[in-house]
Amino acid sequence: TAESGSVQSDALNIPPQPVKLAGEKQLKESESGKDGSTLSAKLSSFKKEVKSVLHVPPTLRHSASIQATSSQVRSASSSTKHDFAPEGSEALTLHLIGVKLKNVEGPFKKSDPFYEVYAASSEDGELTDMVYCSEYIKNNLSPIWEPAQIDMMKLCGGDKDKMFRIAVFDYENDLKHDFMGSVDTSVNRLIAANIDADRKLTESSIDTSKALILTKGSKHKPSGKLVVCNVVP
Repeated sequence: TAESGSVQSDALNIPPQPVKLAGEKQLKESESGKDGSTLSAKLSSFKKEVKSVLHVPPTLRHSASIQATSSQVRSASSSTKHDFAPEGSEALTLHLIGVKLKNVEGPFKKSDPFYEVYAASSEDGELTDMVYCSEYIKNNLSPIWEPAQIDMMKLCGGDKDKMFRIAVFDYENDLKHDFMGSVDTSVNRLIAANIDADRKLTESSIDTSKALILTKGSKHKPSGKLVVCNVVP
């Protein structure tokens, strides 16, 4: 910052404005009658000092990325915006409700869950291509997310039996979101698990008999349920 640059300049006994030009001129003017190589080294050192003072780290960009394996999904960062299917394309309408998700926030807080949907990569077939990211719901282990519309071609190439992954995360402000669990499924499996519901449902009244089971870790321990509502392929 300008303030820190001024402090550093005072320590070098160099007028703060303009920092670089004044200091460089001062060293060049004192060069006559002295060892040129020594003064050149001093000038180089001075430039490094100024550069370190005035350097501003690049702004961190909000990005979304995923590294998925058969045992665990981790999100380094994530947007929290809907990725609706383009107008005129075939879309999957999906409404998900989380039920009794395992808290990963700690003993005094509740997680802020959101989910992401990953299609098979065209390169290696792994379920790593993110095609949708939901909003996050604050302090709620049984969240009712907004209905989603997902492009069927991006999701499964129109093949309703092709597998994709739904992964749930705890939203963190530093974008280092905590993995809460995932399930691999298909459009036809979602249809089979579908129940008729609306947003007036409460946790106790939701039918979980056909819910998808989230699992986590190499041992695939259950970490909550996903109820599929009003799915329209």
